Amino acid sequence: MLNFAVVDDEQSSVDLLCSYLSRFCYINQLEYRVKTFLSGGTFLWSYSPVYDVIFLDIEMDNANGMDIAHQIRKTDENTIIIFVTQLAQYAVEGYQVDALDFMVKPLEYYSFELVMRKAVRRLRQRQPQTVVLQTEDGMTVLSSEQILYVEVLDHYITYHTAERQYTRKGTLADAEQQLDPRKFYRCSRCYLVNLRHISAVGKDSITVGGQEISVSRGKRKGLLLAVSKYWGGGI
Repeated sequence: MLNFAVVDDEQSSVDLLCSYLSRFCYINQLEYRVKTFLSGGTFLWSYSPVYDVIFLDIEMDNANGMDIAHQIRKTDENTIIIFVTQLAQYAVEGYQVDALDFMVKPLEYYSFELVMRKAVRRLRQRQPQTVVLQTEDGMTVLSSEQILYVEVLDHYITYHTAERQYTRKGTLADAEQQLDPRKFYRCSRCYLVNLRHISAVGKDSITVGGQEISVSRGKRKGLLLAVSKYWGGGI
């Protein structure tokens, strides 16, 4: 269930955004709720960090959307902010509040759809996947976001996290079946890496969680493509 807020002092703009949201979520089979605010002040006064995406008008009679965004970021670093404006000159300042994008009035569905696809990609990247491991110490439940990379040696696979390592019998293919292929990439016969934690890509190696890991020659092109899709691919 996705939670949206639409903050705009023009009822016609609110109605149009809500109709676009309904159309997009119906086409993409997404469950959602939307709450609308015709006053930026009312929205800010009652604000709580429950919204996945906020559509925020910048030029409102009773409040400035950019100022509201700055206030939101003091307590909520995660919500996605999408500005709605008649002037694109605010784009640079939007980076200060980590705005996902801008939509310029009058709104058209095609541009709205492009921005929404970007928002959904970011939301999906945030969703943790749970992996249950049966180790010698018992059962361990890990979020996939904790996993830096998975390594195979002989007949054992090791899940590396920032805190510790978890080893059990198995193959790298076992780990591949458990983990989302959009977020993990097998860069060689021995390593399956979390694309989120790659901090550097070299000629024949990558750095993941401070550890340098070799990349097979035949896997390099696929790795670069996987990284590109992870940060900017389709939903």
